[in-house]
Amino acid sequence: MEKILILTDQSDTHPTSVINLMKEKSIPFFRLNTEALMVDYSFAWFHFNGMSPDFYIKNLATNQTIWGHEIKSVWYRKPDVPKDFPYTINEEVDRHNALEAKQFFFFLMHYLTDLYSIGNHLYDKRANSKMLQSKI
Repeated sequence: MEKILILTDQSDTHPTSVINLMKEKSIPFFRLNTEALMVDYSFAWFHFNGMSPDFYIKNLATNQTIWGHEIKSVWYRKPDVPKDFPYTINEEVDRHNALEAKQFFFFLMHYLTDLYSIGNHLYDKRANSKMLQSKI
């Protein structure tokens, strides 16, 4: 089943009306609150001989799952690097875990780059910069 992947954060309420409309019209989607990737979701990458790599992301609260091959398009609403972690150990390990989560997030963003999308993670951050806008 093809789905729309919505990349945003928990505090972003703007997609709610669109999500309600998608539910009414039975349009399959998956909302990923990217800052909570490490606490609210489980995920894994797979690579089987002779096949393209694939992955899944599962929302632990709703049990909703999306596979990479199901993603038809992406709405880059307001993605952010993972910031929430299930536990802390010590400064060095926590820094390593944050770096690993950030690298996974950026790998995922680049993996999705060639899909149809609304917005684009490579350009939207720059376009949202108030400092750059003030130069114009």
